[in-house]
Amino acid sequence: MTSKIYKIISNKIFQLVYKILIFLTIAIILYYKINYNKLISTINLNSFSFILILIMILLLLIIIYFIFKRWILLLSLNKQNNIDENKILIAVLYGNLSSELSFLGTFVSRAILTLPHNIMFKDVIVTSLLEKILSAIFLAIITLPGIYLLIYRDQQLLHGFSLILLIFVFLFSIFLITLMFFFKKFNYILQKNKIYNVLKPYLSFNNLLKPFFFTSIIQLIGYLSLIIIPIILGMQLNFYYYIVLLPIIIFLSVIPISITPWGWRELVFIITMNNIDITNEESFVISIFYGLVCLLTSILAVSIYEITTNLKKISFK
Repeated sequence: MTSKIYKIISNKIFQLVYKILIFLTIAIILYYKINYNKLISTINLNSFSFILILIMILLLLIIIYFIFKRWILLLSLNKQNNIDENKILIAVLYGNLSSELSFLGTFVSRAILTLPHNIMFKDVIVTSLLEKILSAIFLAIITLPGIYLLIYRDQQLLHGFSLILLIFVFLFSIFLITLMFFFKKFNYILQKNKIYNVLKPYLSFNNLLKPFFFTSIIQLIGYLSLIIIPIILGMQLNFYYYIVLLPIIIFLSVIPISITPWGWRELVFIITMNNIDITNEESFVISIFYGLVCLLTSILAVSIYEITTNLKKISFK
């Protein structure tokens, strides 16, 4: 019975249908949660806003650069020789662009673009996965102030977000206790596991220190970009609460629940920001604006690369 359930869940068609249904469900929820007549009134752009938009685009371009440097570093950990940085840059640029449209975009684009250049598929998957893990660890750390804020606002221990957190802590504690009792068996299973053996060369504190540093910079710049958005849009918010809760939103919005980050990210914004009395319309506009600027920046980065490459080819001729 368990094996049949696993086969169904791991089936690619099932996963695709499931994620499309989730996306449609989120779209319907958003449709009824947003008053679209109020959306325009939440935006108050001025001349200073356009300067901040340019600064935000520059910050997002810097993020792409650090993603590029981090991936080269991770690939080199597994003794990938003669890495063609130009091909890696292409994979990162197009991977970043496709990730704005699909959660699987980074993995798929990198694999397709780098396989012909002596970079093994397993290294593409493992290094991309490690990037996500390092980001999750950093984001989990900076969510602590926001978690404390939500618990403090609930005022009762077994109520709202506090109850969810306590359930999570309880389940995580059970997992740790189980791990302690069956450590030898878990270790034996890991040693025989192919995925673990592929990950093993990377699992060293010294090896992951610099990639984690790059990850911290990437996440902090993304965090700063989101802080700038309400200022660009001329919104009057409680910025202290907004800044404290943002890491929770970033952490939750990168979970691949749906086929695409669009919709899921907006729903996470609305649900979380409701805790600090930011309207659904304000949350929706902030999230959509961020997604559009990220998409625009990705297109800009790819365009700059393609134009400069073609100009170099023409000049050599």
